[in-house]
Amino acid sequence: MKQKITMLLLFIGVNTIAQIKFEKGYFISNNGIKTTCLIKNEGWINTPQVFKYKLSENSEIETGTIQHITEFGFKQLIKFKRFTTKIDRGSASYSYYDQSRLSNFKSETLFLEVLINGSNQLFQYKNESLTRFFFIKKNESIQPLEYKLYKKSNGIVYKNLNYQKQLKDQFPITNYNYSNLRYSKKALTKYLIKYLNLNQVKFTQFLRGKNYQSTFNLKIKVKNSLSNLTFDHDLINTSMNLDQRNQVKFGFEIEWGLPFNNNKWGLFIEPTYQSYSSNKKQNLNNSLNTLFEATIDYKSIEVPIGLRHYLFLNKNSKIFINSGFVIDVAFSSKTSLKHSNYGFSSTFPFVLAPKFYNADITNSVNFFIGAGYGFSKFNIEFRYNTSRNLINSFTSSAKYNSFSVILGYQLF
Repeated sequence: MKQKITMLLLFIGVNTIAQIKFEKGYFISNNGIKTTCLIKNEGWINTPQVFKYKLSENSEIETGTIQHITEFGFKQLIKFKRFTTKIDRGSASYSYYDQSRLSNFKSETLFLEVLINGSNQLFQYKNESLTRFFFIKKNESIQPLEYKLYKKSNGIVYKNLNYQKQLKDQFPITNYNYSNLRYSKKALTKYLIKYLNLNQVKFTQFLRGKNYQSTFNLKIKVKNSLSNLTFDHDLINTSMNLDQRNQVKFGFEIEWGLPFNNNKWGLFIEPTYQSYSSNKKQNLNNSLNTLFEATIDYKSIEVPIGLRHYLFLNKNSKIFINSGFVIDVAFSSKTSLKHSNYGFSSTFPFVLAPKFYNADITNSVNFFIGAGYGFSKFNIEFRYNTSRNLINSFTSSAKYNSFSVILGYQLF
């Protein structure tokens, strides 16, 4: 088992430092010169203020900074442009809320992500705690869409929704309910596109938002697990290792692909039915000829819940690593440990009355780590599960652990 764990950790370590993917892009310097290059596409959850690039496949990695670059991106997938603009950072979190409805604008030089391009433009700035939007109408100067959270002396939070009035004045749509217009990337992009289409104004929407939407996948799973169980009982001071068993388990997986970082991260849940049964006798060959007999009948629904990270090799191939915890819901399951002594007197054999230590198997939790490879709709994973105790008792334990090879097929 230790060799398998070592191989799994080595596999994860090697692939975690796998080759970084650079994609064909460009940047524009302060002198207005456009340079074609390869840019490290990090899928940026937050708006970057620097980026990594290479002038050719074999050249050194360099850093583009906001001091020297006015624009960079990947064709029509994503674009960032440099602006000096007003931004209010005062309501990033509750502790920074003040009691004024008015925005506290300060001038900053930032890269902004271009959401809609053309004579009318929409931009986004985002960091760990703050999201702000900006617009340009007919090549005028850039303006912030004003939104602020503030609180009164009683602690109640209020909202300055001036962005709704700004859009109504600058990009009006007849009979539109502006009070329902949310301050979000999806809502504001949808609104401006509707306005531009109604007024037959040409525009370009960058595709990052479409490519990095949440995705849902359903997979069927078949597992071959090498499992074993160890009984320990303090009252009779014994420990028994039951024979290793190959188990075939069946289940399915629902995976939610997270909408950032090139969809490299995902959350998943994987309900699986499993069954394990074993019986073993152990003779201590002591003066009393002590005999132990352990029996287990164990059925459960395992529910692994975890986080997965993908390393894309090409369009069809990917390596992944994942980790999480397993909620094990047992049913109609029990263990039994029989303890008896026997021997021979001078005239006849004797057997002391056996003692039985029975226990129901309870629900339990353990952790897992795994790694695998996927090609098209098929995938294979090697997964190690830490031990879980099946018995809720102060005097005894039944520790179950397993190592699995998992085959999967994606239905959609």
